[in-house]
Amino acid sequence: MNRVLPLNVKAPLQENGYDCGVYVLKFAEVMLKNCLELGLLAQNDGVIGKDVTDSHLEAVITSSAFSADDITATRKQIQQYIEADASRYEVLKKEKGKAKASLAERVTSTGDVLV
Repeated sequence: MNRVLPLNVKAPLQENGYDCGVYVLKFAEVMLKNCLELGLLAQNDGVIGKDVTDSHLEAVITSSAFSADDITATRKQIQQYIEADASRYEVLKKEKGKAKASLAERVTSTGDVLV
């Protein structure tokens, strides 16, 4: 039976009470990047299996894998992505509103429904 076993991993530690999500994302990014560089994902159809974590864990994540400054930069990058997506969403929402208004105007002026 497979089960999750706790491991002590030498990895960067969070220095505050609000960046846990950013740390999780950064851990995932670094681990996947290292697995790709080591060719570990090709061994098991893209799955990071127990054999990888048992034999290559120190190569996948280390205590110096990233710094608090990297976390700050990642948080800012995520904020920029969210702001850019919000801007694109607002543009799309306005375009959809204009298209609806244009269609309603054509229906009202002709009395016909154009599909």
